[in-house]
Amino acid sequence: MWWFITLCIFCLLLIYTDWHLRIKRRAFIERFTFDLSIRRRIAEKYPHLTPSQVQQVLEGLRDYFIVVVMARGSGVLSMPSQAVDEAWHAFILSTKSYASFCQRAFGKFLHHHPAETMTSPTQATIGIKRTWNLACRHEGIDAAKPAYLPRLFALDAELKIANGFVYSLNCLAAGNAQSFCASNIGSGVVVVAVVQVIVEGMEEEDVAAVVIRLRLRSATVKRSLSGIEGLITKSARPE
Repeated sequence: MWWFITLCIFCLLLIYTDWHLRIKRRAFIERFTFDLSIRRRIAEKYPHLTPSQVQQVLEGLRDYFIVVVMARGSGVLSMPSQAVDEAWHAFILSTKSYASFCQRAFGKFLHHHPAETMTSPTQATIGIKRTWNLACRHEGIDAAKPAYLPRLFALDAELKIANGFVYSLNCLAAGNAQSFCASNIGSGVVVVAVVQVIVEGMEEEDVAAVVIRLRLRSATVKRSLSGIEGLITKSARPE
C-alpha cells in the first residue's frame, strides 16, 4: 500500500514539475526582447514594412515559440508564415543569443523547420493542423469554427508579403481563389462545398470511388462524410 501512495506522490510531483516548467518557459518567451539586429534584417528583407509592422512579425515569432512550448515536444509543427520564418532565420544568425534563448525557452536547441503551407487549398498537412490548433488555443479561437485567423496565419496577407502564404476563412468565395481554406484545417465545412461541385453529373461508379478516397483522408473529412454521402447519393440518383 505504501509503495502505491509513494508512486502516486511521485507522479504528482512529476506532473507539477512539468507544468511549472512550461509556465516558466512561456513567461520567459513572453518577456523576451528580440535583438535590434533581427529587426534590421527583417526591415532589409521587407523594406515596405513600417517599424510597427516589423514588430508584428516579431510577435508572430513569439507566438510560434509559445506554440512550441504548448506542443510539449510531441509531433511536427509547421511554420505557416513566410514573414515569421524570415524572422526565425534572422534570429538563428545570432548564434550565441539564439542558443541561449533556446536553452531557457525549450531546454534544448530548437532546429529550424522550413516554412510550409497546405498541400492544396483544402488539404492541410499534419504539421499545419497541429500549429493551427495550438495557435487557436493560444489566442482563444475555436479551431473548428474560427471567427478570425490566428496571427501566425494572418500576417503574410495583412503585411502583403511577397510569395507569402495567404489563408482565408472562406477561400472558395469570389476573389479568394488563390488563398488556402484556413477554416478547413479544423473542420470539414469546405469539403462539402467542393464535393457538391465534383459529383454533379458523375457516374455512380465514379461517385463511389470519391467516397472511398474521402474515407482515407483525415478525421476532419470523416466528420463531414455522413453529410457528403447523402449529397453524393442525391446527385448520383438518376432522373
